[in-house]
Amino acid sequence: MPSFSIAEMQVNTQEDEIIVTVSPKNPQPYEDVSINISSYATDLNKAVISWQIDSKIMLSGIGKTDYSFKALGPNTTTNLNIIIRPVGSDGNISYSWKNNDNIVTDASGYNKNSFIFNNDLFDTENIITVIASAVSENYNAEKTITISAYSPKVLFYKKSPTEGTLYNNALNSDTIFGEGDEMTIVAVPYFLALKGNEDKFNYSWTINGDPINTPSKKIELTIRPTSRGGYADISIVLESMNKLFQKVIGQLKLTL
Repeated sequence: MPSFSIAEMQVNTQEDEIIVTVSPKNPQPYEDVSINISSYATDLNKAVISWQIDSKIMLSGIGKTDYSFKALGPNTTTNLNIIIRPVGSDGNISYSWKNNDNIVTDASGYNKNSFIFNNDLFDTENIITVIASAVSENYNAEKTITISAYSPKVLFYKKSPTEGTLYNNALNSDTIFGEGDEMTIVAVPYFLALKGNEDKFNYSWTINGDPINTPSKKIELTIRPTSRGGYADISIVLESMNKLFQKVIGQLKLTL
């Protein structure tokens, strides 16, 4: 069984204002034990918290409100001291994040100056608020932004052998193949979580409705017409293998 001692230095709170939660409540020998401390009287995210077992510091840092360890054998006691100290430096900042007025506890805390979230399927926008405050509580600042959600789409660009992808000129249905024996087009998806997740998407190309093998560069397709005249209807479908509704279709009509 663990026993606890809470030592607070220069924090204007009483020991009974620190709440200690142990899981499981009655640990068995060699069982993993998780401990969390919280307080309604002081912001623990702005304090240096040290976890000490038998005079040895096991974990220490600003906002370290959680600690886990493995219980000892039968008929033993783990003596755990929790030491809480304020920082007292204006250069240390604590951040509180809100998503649509809901506080995001896991993303908030000391030095957490970034926030990654997944929007809901039916959300048209997310209102994100951050409050940055010095641990000394001498100053704080607040900022709110609105992030709108857009349906994903694909734009096509021509790739030049000498200049690379010509992003300044998106292709449309009036695009003519032009001179030469081949033309490389690049399909670029927008408003799709593709960057860094390329291998988690399926890429399906068709020409005039007929499926073709996925190119080695999955978003690049080189066209080599056997004859001129008429059109080539080019299509690509990008679909996530892990997430529903992560799908986009791009279509291009090319005059040969």
